[in-house]
Amino acid sequence: METSVDRRSDGDWSAAEALEELDRVLASRVFAHSARLGRFLRFGVESALAGRTNVNEYSIGVDVFGRDESFDPRIDPIVRVDARRLRAKLREYYDGQGAEDPIEICLPLRTYIPVFCTRGGRCAYEKPFTPLIEVSRERESIAVFPFATLSAHPEDAFFADGLTAELIHALAALNEWRVVAGDPSTFGTQRPNLRESAGELNIDVAVWGTVRKVGSIFRVAVEVLTVPDHTVLASQMHEAPVDNVVAMQTEIARAICATVRLLRETPQEAPRSPAAGT
Repeated sequence: METSVDRRSDGDWSAAEALEELDRVLASRVFAHSARLGRFLRFGVESALAGRTNVNEYSIGVDVFGRDESFDPRIDPIVRVDARRLRAKLREYYDGQGAEDPIEICLPLRTYIPVFCTRGGRCAYEKPFTPLIEVSRERESIAVFPFATLSAHPEDAFFADGLTAELIHALAALNEWRVVAGDPSTFGTQRPNLRESAGELNIDVAVWGTVRKVGSIFRVAVEVLTVPDHTVLASQMHEAPVDNVVAMQTEIARAICATVRLLRETPQEAPRSPAAGT
């Protein structure tokens, strides 16, 4: 939403000012009777500024909501439910009482790491205690679409959601691209429609994949695609044991990041052809 606030040049926003914005939000009428959502938001903002990479449903359930170590997000959806409520509360605040605030705190879909925006600008993931910036469109842009599950098993969805969040954070932490979280409405077993997304999201490259549980392992298929022609630049298959989910989500996300960086640094020597079936 465009506002009349004074926009500052890159590098003028500090972590202290981001925390001041957090205090403004939590002191507002919108959050006056939402103590739990306030704790959720504070935990996320402080984690983002500290550069934490292990923020997930389990850690929030235990550290914010006081669940014990047996907390299972697949059974107890409190974090997902409250994340939706928190996004709605933030929209309500910035559409009303916070309309003139210089910074906006956003919680993108399918992640629990908040991002910070200059009003009327684009959001940017930040490293610990670095200034908040307006992201220039001249930077190459990459979209991460939600990983799709190939069965109705709840463990598949749990793993897919966690991997999507890990990959978004890992790519953004490199600070080499403008990272966009793809619309969850594209969720399914088919590739997202990149022809439509190109104009809406203003992106150059997309990452998408599927998750399927086979016995005691998750099989993860990943594609890196050009936008909007669906050219497949890389296709990978990863396997993760079900008893080591969080570590494997991080490892797979790092492997995908390494592939994207390599593709970015390696010139294409031959014309690229559209992927079969597109």
